[in-house]
Amino acid sequence: MYVMQPFQSGRIGIKRSLSKRKLRWEVRIFRQLRSRKWVSSFASHKGLRRRVKRSREWEANYKFLQLLCDRVTLLFELRSQAVDRLWRFSHGSTRSTRAREAAISDTVALVDGLLERIEARFEGDMELEDE
Repeated sequence: MYVMQPFQSGRIGIKRSLSKRKLRWEVRIFRQLRSRKWVSSFASHKGLRRRVKRSREWEANYKFLQLLCDRVTLLFELRSQAVDRLWRFSHGSTRSTRAREAAISDTVALVDGLLERIEARFEGDMELEDE
């Protein structure tokens, strides 16, 4: 995207930022201040196609930028759906484990007890084989 846009205010960029101690990708609109300093502001990925400028300097890559913005929007939506599915899976498995915690701990105790009995029963036989 950076190569296809002139170096002027209104450039669209995708940047990875740290938000609430989590890295996430976001769309930023860059603009140049009078002091030649560049600042960026957050923009939603929805309606990104409309943010592409069409003035004389931008006309050469206008259609390509629109297509690229459509793809970026699609990728952001797919990522959002994947994150949502992962959260639902994690939340569901945690709740399922908590609901069955008593049965799981009983089974673990039973298996540990059986393991100790088996080790005690065959302990003498194993020592003879080692010698």
